[in-house]
Amino acid sequence: MPVLEAISVSLVGKIIAAVWANGSRFLWSIAVASAAAAAVIRVGAYFDTPKAQPVWEEYGLILTLLSVVVGVLAAFKMRAERRNTGLALIAEEQQSFWHHAKQQDGSTITQFALRFHATNMNDGSIHLSKLRLNRPWVKLSRILTTTLMTQHPKQDVYGSDFAIQAHARRTCSASIMALGTIGGVGRKKPMRVSIGVQDHAGRWHKLVFRGLLVPSTRR
Repeated sequence: MPVLEAISVSLVGKIIAAVWANGSRFLWSIAVASAAAAAVIRVGAYFDTPKAQPVWEEYGLILTLLSVVVGVLAAFKMRAERRNTGLALIAEEQQSFWHHAKQQDGSTITQFALRFHATNMNDGSIHLSKLRLNRPWVKLSRILTTTLMTQHPKQDVYGSDFAIQAHARRTCSASIMALGTIGGVGRKKPMRVSIGVQDHAGRWHKLVFRGLLVPSTRR
């Protein structure tokens, strides 16, 4: 009996852990099911379906409130899950910069050269696969190129195919080339730049460079 009790406790613990790991999905399913049940009963009562009106009067408000409350909890849980991705990004502003580059055809290109550290706190590897510019806002048609590279696990080389191993820290580099004088013509003061980095699971991670400098203004 003690062995069976231990197995039962262990099994229950695993089930609870699995449900909590996907807590937002579980809560959303309860909210949707409650809303659907309330809608079906209400429609039945509206069309005078036998016994539907008493059921609605007894359970309609409960199901509606349950749907709303659980839906709110699911939204907060989903937001917490998205924030707790097990990946920490730290900007290395001293090694990053932005500048305007005049082209031979008279146009101007703005370059953002960014370096940051990525720490994987998960038990599995993470691959950083995609890059986007959040701030300053630029039309997608003006983005010429985006490049995202990660340091090799054992060598001091960078590439787009290198993953960040479990519980490891790697240096990453990102480059964004955009058409136009972003930030204004002749600007020399620091610029606040925000980027989004997407991992192999499709999750986006935000990273902010609070005071990105032009190379000529560094001391």
